[in-house]
Amino acid sequence: MTMEMMKKLFVTGGTGFIGSAFVRLALDEWPPRQVGNFDALTYAGNSDLGGPGERVHCFVSGDICDGEAVEHPRS
Repeated sequence: MTMEMMKKLFVTGGTGFIGSAFVRLALDEWPPRQVGNFDALTYAGNSDLGGPGERVHCFVSGDICDGEAVEHPRS
């Protein structure tokens, strides 16, 4: 599957240094794209990925060790 075919991305660890750079890249390079950003915010995380233009970004605080939270991130 190519990035052009994908309409949604689910990123874990998207508020850290590398993860946030990937989320910004996805929003900037492959629009329009819905990006779900799932992160526990345990250390050095920043859930504010705002910037110029319309961004389709949803941050959800959660731990990937919690299977229910990963399966249903908005519950």
